[in-house]
Amino acid sequence: MNVSAMYSTIRQLASEGQSGWMPPNEVERALNLGSTDKYNEERRAFERTGHISDNLRNFKTHSDISVTAGNAPVPATYGYRTGLAVTSTKKDIDIVPDSEWLSRINDPIDPPTEARGIGSIRGSNIEVLPLTLTSVTLYFLRRPVDIVIAFSEDGNGDITINQGASTDCDWPEECHDDIILRALSYLGIPLSDELMIKLKTIKKQTEGV
Repeated sequence: MNVSAMYSTIRQLASEGQSGWMPPNEVERALNLGSTDKYNEERRAFERTGHISDNLRNFKTHSDISVTAGNAPVPATYGYRTGLAVTSTKKDIDIVPDSEWLSRINDPIDPPTEARGIGSIRGSNIEVLPLTLTSVTLYFLRRPVDIVIAFSEDGNGDITINQGASTDCDWPEECHDDIILRALSYLGIPLSDELMIKLKTIKKQTEGV
């Protein structure tokens, strides 16, 4: 469902709920809040169930990052780490908590090596050891894109959505109902069985949009 169809769906559901007119910028904000809520909720359970992992499939990615003196920048789209490896050998790098960092550095029996490096993600930086590592591959879930509803309004107050200038929701299609329901909640529209039935009806009517 593209963003124009999502906006139209929310308008219809708002009308059904007698909640009045919903400006596009308010709907845009609500959709982004709903998308962020869903992302934060499901990333905590990533790969615990096949269903959640499948929902997050569009966000799985990786990036090869140059390392300088044991430090590498976190990608701008980073949301949640899923793995870290040496780029050249694909050897795993253990991501360790701060509470274990010093003990792992000073371990006389098993110090960090290129075959078994360690890493820690702090803010916008990845610290990795040993210092001989020059490139790492970070596997992560990127953040959802910001949904944008581009529109124009004529002198009569009629709204026209510019789909070409808008940015669609990048969740899989099967997640769009949930995003819309979360957005409705942020818009102050009480959820009910009748509203959810209406949503399914509208979705069938707009299938393929």
